Order: sequence, then C-alpha cells, then structure tokens
Amino acid sequence: MKVWNIILFTVLLLSSQNSTGQSEKELEAIARYQLAEEAYSSTEYDKALLYLEQAEKIIGRKPKLLYLQITIELDKGYNNLDRVKYILDLISKFENAPGISDFSKDKKTITARNKVMLKEKQVQLTAELEKLKIQKQQQQIKSVKGKAAFEKFAVEGLALGLPLEEFEQQYPNFMPKNYKLTKTNWGSSDAQADIIYICHSKNINFENKNSFLLPYNASTGAPLYGTDIHALIVKDQRVVGLQKNLFYYNSKGSGSLTHEQAAAEITKYVQDYKNEFESGGDQTDAIEFAAHQDSWKWSHEGKSVILFSDNYVDEKNAKRWKCSLTVRIIKQ
Repeated sequence: MKVWNIILFTVLLLSSQNSTGQSEKELEAIARYQLAEEAYSSTEYDKALLYLEQAEKIIGRKPKLLYLQITIELDKGYNNLDRVKYILDLISKFENAPGISDFSKDKKTITARNKVMLKEKQVQLTAELEKLKIQKQQQQIKSVKGKAAFEKFAVEGLALGLPLEEFEQQYPNFMPKNYKLTKTNWGSSDAQADIIYICHSKNINFENKNSFLLPYNASTGAPLYGTDIHALIVKDQRVVGLQKNLFYYNSKGSGSLTHEQAAAEITKYVQDYKNEFESGGDQTDAIEFAAHQDSWKWSHEGKSVILFSDNYVDEKNAKRWKCSLTVRIIKQ
C-alpha cells in the first residue's frame, strides 16, 4: 500500500505541478481512496462509493478509482436491468479513462470478463422483461374478457334488482305461489340496515338454517335433486339475488356417479368458473376472488357469485355419502 501511495503521489505530482495547494488536494484524493478501500473491506459500500466520488472530483476519472467503483457496484448486486446498464456504463468510462493504457493488465482483463458477463446478463434480463410485458398484456386481455363474462353471468337470464311484485309478474314461473320470507342474520348488525330475506316455497326447508343451503322437501325430507331455482334473496323489498343447485348426488341412487366422480365434479365446476371469470385470486386488477372452506366467491362492482359445496362421507359407513354444489348470485 505504501509503495502504491508513493507511485500514485509521484504520478499526480508530475502531471500537475501548478501549486502547492494542488498537491495538497492530490494528497487528499489519495487519502479518500484509502478510506474507500477500508470502507469496502468492511462492506460499507455506500460509504466507500462516497469517498471515491469525492476523490474523483479532485483528480478526475482515474482507472484505479473506476476499477474499485466497478468492483463495489458488482458486489452490491446486478439483478435488474438498470443496475446492469449502470455498471456497463462505468466499465465504458473505465476503458476510456486517461492513463488506461498504463493500468494493470490483469485488472483490465478482469474488467473485460465482467463486461462479457454483464452483457449476457443484460440479454437475459431484457428477454425476461419482454416475457413479463407479454404476460401482462395477455393478463389485461383476460381481465377485460373475465369482467365482461362476469357482468353478463346470470342464472336463467333473470334480471335482479326488481321490486318483489314486479319480479313475480315478470317471472311467474320462478316465484313460488305460496312463498314465505325468512329473515336472515346476514349483513350489517346496524339496526337501521336493510334486512335480507330468503324468499322460498313453504314446502322447502334447509339443512343449514344459517346460510340457507342444502334445501329439502319439508314433507318428505328428501333433498332437492333438481337444478331449479329454489330461493330468491330479497332486500328492501327487491329481489337482489337467487340460488339454485348445480348438482346433487348421493349414495341413495340420485345420479349414476360414484362418490369420487361426484367429488371431482365440484373441482371441475369451480375451475370452469375460474376460467370463465379469469380470476384465480392472483389478479389485483381483475375480479376479486376469495376461497374459503367449501366455498368460492367472485365479487365485482356490487355483484357476487358464490359457490357452496357439500361433500360428506359418513365416518361409520363410507358407503353413505352426498355431494352437492350450490350457486348463489347477489347484486345489490
């Protein structure tokens, strides 16, 4: 280190003998370079770069200063394109710095090798960015299509938001003649909030009385195997939602599927809905998606589509099972 300091000092002194003040500045540059080396050895990279910047302001861009700067910047990392371009720019300055012809051949070779490596890294990162750009464009297209499909999605083409009486007149086949409105405990606990009711036939009860799932015939106790609409959701005297079975299979002979096949139907339905709405829970700019145990929900601009599954196997008798999937649409 002492030999280098003497050599560097001599070179600086011979190259600029304007004044004693200048020599003092050159000594300051040497000192700041030494401090940069010490900071680099302690992995205080930003501190080291600051000392090099200060030394450069005094004596200009010297190969030795640039070589240490490049080394530090490489150690700091180069995992993004901006970092790679920045270090390549430093290498270009190093290659064209005054006095480069007299600089260490070994260090110039090391820098050349780093340049090749960084050029390869630049090609790789550029390709990855282009790939991400294309993926983003494709995702945006999917998002637009998914939103459009979601907005159009409806069961039996029924319009929601109509007053209860008007809905009954417009869709007489879907409104039970002897219906009842059962109050739910859904929604806000605010006493002033609109109460939500389930509108259903008096001949229907629900196994799950809290969520009004798994409808069955109140007289016979048999599950509702059909896929007709079995419940409407009413808020503020308006029909804001509806509910129906997508399928219902069990071990009693409804349908010809085995339990494994019926359970696979749940997975298939959920995936088909995901594909249609193009939302799998990882799109922040698309339809909001949430998956919970035995339920999947898509929401966008006040509309929700929810799937509820029931996949039950008797612990004592595996031959007794049931599989069902219910869809509910709510638009408020």
